Amino acid sequence: MNPGSLIISNHPNVTIINLIMKITEGPRPGQFPGKDGHAFIDYQNWYAIQTLSGCEKKLVLTLQILLKKIQLYLPTRKVIHQLKGVQHIMELPLFPGYIFVYRSISESLDALDKADARIVFKPVMANGKYLEANKNEMKFLFEVTGEGGVIELSKGVVMENEEVLIIQGPLKQLKGKILFIDKRKNKAKVRIEFMNRMVEVSLGLEILSRPLPKVQ
Repeated sequence: MNPGSLIISNHPNVTIINLIMKITEGPRPGQFPGKDGHAFIDYQNWYAIQTLSGCEKKLVLTLQILLKKIQLYLPTRKVIHQLKGVQHIMELPLFPGYIFVYRSISESLDALDKADARIVFKPVMANGKYLEANKNEMKFLFEVTGEGGVIELSKGVVMENEEVLIIQGPLKQLKGKILFIDKRKNKAKVRIEFMNRMVEVSLGLEILSRPLPKVQ
C-alpha cells in the first residue's frame, strides 16, 4: 500500500478544524440504541489500522471523508510536559501509530487504496486474517477513556515514605497495572493489553502536594 495523493487540507468547504471537531460529535463509536431505550456499546468487531506515529488523526480524517458512516476510535491520553519550567497539558494517542475501525476494515482499506491517499497505512493481521481486538480489551479501553475517549490526568500525593498515593483519576482503576511512577516527570508507566499483547504506556499524573508532617 503506497502513499498517494489525497490532500486533506484541500477538501472543498471543509477545514481541518471542522473535521477534527467531527471526531467527537454524535454518539460514541460502536454505540447503538438498545431495546430498553438505553444505549449499549458493541465491544466486538473492532480492528486496528497502523500508520506513522503522529499521523493518527490524519488517518481518521481521511477515512471520515472517504466513508461518511464509518465508526472510528482514537483513544487518547493527557500527559504533563514541562517546557522551560512551565507545565503544559498535552493530549496524545494512547497507542501511537494506531487507530481502531468498527466492522468496516475491508471497506476502509479499499477506500484508502482507491483514493491513493497520501498516508502510510496497514491493517493489523494474524495468520493472514485481519486481527479482531479482544472484546474485554475494548471494554476496558472504552471504560477507562470515558465518553470523550480520553484518559484524563490522575491526581496523587506524595506520602511520608515517598510513595505516591493515587487519590483521583483513571490510575485508581489501574493500580495493578502500574509499573512505576516518575514524580519528577508527572507520569506513571502502566502495562495494558493491545491487540492480544501487552504494551507499556505513560499516563499523566498531577502531584498535588506533600502531606503535612505529623506533629511530634
